[in-house]
Amino acid sequence: MTPASDRRRRATRVGAIATGVAFTVVIAATASGASVLYNSTQGKNAAGDRLESRPMPQTPNLLLGVASDGDELASAVVLTLSPSGQGGSVVTLPLDAAGARPTESIEATTIADAFDEGRESFGFAATSVLGVSFDQVAVVSRSELEQLLEPVGSVQVDLPADVVADADGTPNIVTEQGPALLETGSLAEALAAVWAGDDAELEELDLALPAADENTEALWDGIAGGIGGGLDTGAPASIDVPPGTDRFLDRLLNGPLSVRRLASRSIESDDGQRISLISRTDVILVFGQVSPRKVAPSLDSISVRVVVGFNNEDVSNAQVASLIIDRLTFGRINVVSVSTAVRQDGAPDVTQVQIINPIVNTDGFDGVLGEFEEVTSQYDIPGVDAVITVGESTRALLR
Repeated sequence: MTPASDRRRRATRVGAIATGVAFTVVIAATASGASVLYNSTQGKNAAGDRLESRPMPQTPNLLLGVASDGDELASAVVLTLSPSGQGGSVVTLPLDAAGARPTESIEATTIADAFDEGRESFGFAATSVLGVSFDQVAVVSRSELEQLLEPVGSVQVDLPADVVADADGTPNIVTEQGPALLETGSLAEALAAVWAGDDAELEELDLALPAADENTEALWDGIAGGIGGGLDTGAPASIDVPPGTDRFLDRLLNGPLSVRRLASRSIESDDGQRISLISRTDVILVFGQVSPRKVAPSLDSISVRVVVGFNNEDVSNAQVASLIIDRLTFGRINVVSVSTAVRQDGAPDVTQVQIINPIVNTDGFDGVLGEFEEVTSQYDIPGVDAVITVGESTRALLR
């Protein structure tokens, strides 16, 4: 399932992809505060004695592309195994996502464009767009996907739009919009469907316009609902995954799945090409939780972990975390790890900055976090210089 077909006619240049996309952030932190934060933090390596090392969890991941019968990229997801080695997460990717807005000198190369250049380019493009690394990259055909999903059986889905395939230039409805019970063969067919024609043809036939990314999310939602707490594929509960898509899927399907679609903004270039710019904040929010070791710092500065654990039904921890990520990024601070899990005792009254790397200087932090207290950490987290536990003092600043 792909967006408008005009991207297929685009000249491609993978080298033009820039790492990450940052939307314009409107926040209250002052420019001087941001400058102080950047200039006062020089190092990345933890120094001094540490009582205990607490590495971020190992969470193997797999970039999975599904190719249509015509060898076009039909859908793409990032599959991440949970630290327990059973179950995990599915993050769907918009195929028209590019790493940078097109300019007169740089063409916008989308993930699907890169796939057309070669399957090796597919993995490079996704890494460049997301700023996230992958342990494995695989592309499967419709029949191969059907075999991989065979343990799932029938699942209930609710599609936001018709799944339309291109049958020699003629629209062919693979699965109709709305609720449906799909066997694994129909699931695989829907995830491998591509409409490469003009959307105007669908409108003339009174068919729903393609909603490729939304349909991909809905189909994987159905898979997640179908397996419930997990299947018994016979695979060991282990994060030591040998190479192979089948071995990875066997472990992933053994536990519950969460499914997410990244926030993005669709724009149109001067020559009419539509591309999606993925929210860098959402990338950090999602992958900072499911695979923090895979999030690449994009700034020459310190890296922090953000913990938002309010135990209040009126507070969205994910929303608060997004706002904090915005503010820290504006202050030129890398956020590489995120937790939005509710804490039993709730969030502290005053935000805590737990210093892991002694060279971290918190001058200027109040311009971003408001009132905070500095605490010396008793343990080391490799790759993290400080842990920020957001309290009521910072949340009050965000209102």
